[in-house]
Amino acid sequence: MWWWTQNPAPRVSVIATVGYLHPVQDLRPVLTGTTAGVRLEAAPQLGLAAQIRTPLPLDVRLGFSHAWPTMRVASTSEESSTNRSSVTFAVADLVIHGPGLGAVTTHLLVGGGVKHYDFDQKALSGGAAVDYARDVTDPALHLGLGAEFAFRRYGLLLEMSDYESAFDRKTSGPDGSSAAAPQQHDLVISAGVRIGIH
Repeated sequence: MWWWTQNPAPRVSVIATVGYLHPVQDLRPVLTGTTAGVRLEAAPQLGLAAQIRTPLPLDVRLGFSHAWPTMRVASTSEESSTNRSSVTFAVADLVIHGPGLGAVTTHLLVGGGVKHYDFDQKALSGGAAVDYARDVTDPALHLGLGAEFAFRRYGLLLEMSDYESAFDRKTSGPDGSSAAAPQQHDLVISAGVRIGIH
C-alpha cells in the first residue's frame, strides 16, 4: 500500500497523444510468379486513453487510437492507392513503473486488444485489392516503453510501441504457390499530455 499512500499522482487521468504509425510488413506478401503486393504507408495517428492508478507500483490503461494510412496496391501493369483506409487500435495495458530521475519517470506497457483494418475497395483498382483488401478485426499484442515528465496533476509523455497481430489472409500465385501474410508489426512513436481528473 506504500505506493498508493505516498504517490500524490491523481488516481484517474486522461491521456491524449499524437503519433506516427509505421507498418513494418506488407499486408500481401510477394509470391513466386507475381509482383503484386498490398501495403500500408506510414501515417499520423491520434490516441486517447484513461489511466487508473492502483495500490501497486503499476497502473491500468485503457486506450484507443486511430490512423489513416494510404493503402497501395502494386502489380506489373499498374499501381493504385487510396487514402480512404484506416487502422484502429483498442487495447488494455498494464503500465509498469520503472526507475526515474527527479520529475522524469520511465514505464513499460504490456497488454493486448484488437486491431481493426477498414479499407475502401471501391477506391482501388486491380484484382489484388478486390481479392485481398477486406475489413478485418484481429487480436493484437501491445508492448511499449515510455518516459514521463510529471508536474502535479499534469504530465508530458513520450512513448514507443509495437502492435503485433496476425493478418489472417492467404494469397496464391499463378503457379499455385501460396503464403500466409506475415505477422504484422505496427510501430508507433507518440507524444502526449496526461491530465489528472480525480
